[in-house]
Amino acid sequence: MVWRTSKRDEPSGAAAGDPAHVAVARLQGEAGLTLVELMVALMILTVVMTGLGGVIGISFKTVALSRERQVAEAAVNQRLEEVRDIDFARLSLTLTAPTPAHSTDPTNPDSYVSADGESYDVTGSGKFEPLVLDNPAPGTVDHVQSPVVVGSTQVDIYQYVTVAATDGSGSPTLKRVTIMAKYRNPSFASGTSRTLRESVILTPGSFTLPSTSTSTTSTTVPSTTTTIPTTTTTTAGCGNKASAPSASGSFSIPVIGGAQQGYTATPTVTVQLPSLTDTCQPISVRFSNNGSTWGAWTLYDANNPTMAWTLSAGDGTKTVYAQAEDPNANVVSLGQQSLVLDTTAPTAPSSVSYSASCSGSTRNVTISWGPSSDLHFVGYRMFTSTDGGKTWAQVSNSPTAGLQLAESGPKTLSSVSYYVVGYDAAGNQSAQVPSPPLTFSKNQCS
Repeated sequence: MVWRTSKRDEPSGAAAGDPAHVAVARLQGEAGLTLVELMVALMILTVVMTGLGGVIGISFKTVALSRERQVAEAAVNQRLEEVRDIDFARLSLTLTAPTPAHSTDPTNPDSYVSADGESYDVTGSGKFEPLVLDNPAPGTVDHVQSPVVVGSTQVDIYQYVTVAATDGSGSPTLKRVTIMAKYRNPSFASGTSRTLRESVILTPGSFTLPSTSTSTTSTTVPSTTTTIPTTTTTTAGCGNKASAPSASGSFSIPVIGGAQQGYTATPTVTVQLPSLTDTCQPISVRFSNNGSTWGAWTLYDANNPTMAWTLSAGDGTKTVYAQAEDPNANVVSLGQQSLVLDTTAPTAPSSVSYSASCSGSTRNVTISWGPSSDLHFVGYRMFTSTDGGKTWAQVSNSPTAGLQLAESGPKTLSSVSYYVVGYDAAGNQSAQVPSPPLTFSKNQCS
C-alpha cells in the first residue's frame, strides 16, 4: 500500500509568474496583516479609554473637593465676621455643651486641645494659648456649631477663644479667635472628613463699622506702625492751642506667646497706647529705639489703640520711646519701656536617659538629662503624645535646677511618646530630646 501526501495545487511555470496571480497572493497576505493590526489597534484603544476614564474620574473628584473646601471657607469666614462684632471684654466661650476637651481622634479639631482642657494649640505645631471659657460670664461664643449643610456638603464648626497677649497684671490685651471647619460629603469619598483652620487676633478696640466708613477691623498684629484709623478732622477754632495732649499713663508692651514679662522672641512687638485726649484733634504718635531718631507720625485711634513697632537689630536689652502730638505741634512724651530681645533658643538637653516601671495598670516613666544652656534660661518642659506623634501636650515642667521629670499613665494605651525641651524667658524652646521621641507600646513596662 502506498501512502500519498496531498498538497495544494499551485501554478507552475508561466502561471506562477503571472502578474494576476502575484497580485492576488499579495492581497491575501495583506488582508491577514490588516486583521492583526486592527486587533492591536482595538487593544490600544481599550487601554487609552480606560486611562482616560480614570483621568476624568480624578478630575471630577478634584472639582468636588474644591467645592467642599469653598463651602467650608465660606462658613469659617462668616463666623470670623460675626465674632468681630462682639465686645472684646465679653469675648469668651460659652458653657453650652460641648465645651473644649481633648480628643484622641486626630480628625477631631478638639485633638488640638491640651490634655487638661485649659489651652489650645493655635497653629497645630505646639503653640498653646490659654482658653477663655465663660470669663466674664456669660460667654458669647459657642464652641461647636453643627451641622452646617450646603448642598451635599456638611460642615461642623469648632470655635476657640484664647488669650494671645496680656499686660503686666495678667489682663488680656489680645484675644485670638480660631475657627476650624470639619467638612465632608457623605455621598463622596466614603464620607472622608477634612479640616480647615483660620484665626483672627482682636484687640480691645476691635470693631466693625458699615462699609461706608473708612474704619477697618484689626484682624492681626501688623508688621509696621501703619494703622487705618477712623476718620477724624481738625476742629476749627479748638480750645487752648498751647495745650499738649494728655495721656492716662504710659504705654505698655504686652507679652506675646510663651514669653515672660519684659522679654520677646521676635523683633516686632505690640505697643498698647494709653488713652490720649486733647482739645484739638487729631492726635498722632510716633516711636523711637534711641530717643533721638524717630519713626513717622501715625494717627492715634482711640477705638484701636494698639500699634506695632520693630526693635533695633540684634539680641539684647531694647528701649522703646513714644511721643504724642496734636495739630498745633504740641508734643508730649508717653514714656519709655525696656525689654529684652532674645531670638536664640537654648541648647538641647544632653545625656538623656530614662527608667520605667509598671504598678497594676499604671506605667511610671522618669526621664533624666544633662543641663541646657542659655543666657535667659528658665527650665524644662515634658511633652507627651498618645496618637503616634500627631499631637503633643505639655504634661509637666521643671526649673533650671531639676534635671528630670516623671509622668504616670495607663499602660493599656496602644502607644505613648515623650520628649523634653529646654526653654528661656523669651519663650524660645530647644530642640527636643530624645529624637526620635521615647515611645512605649501597649503594656510595655521597661
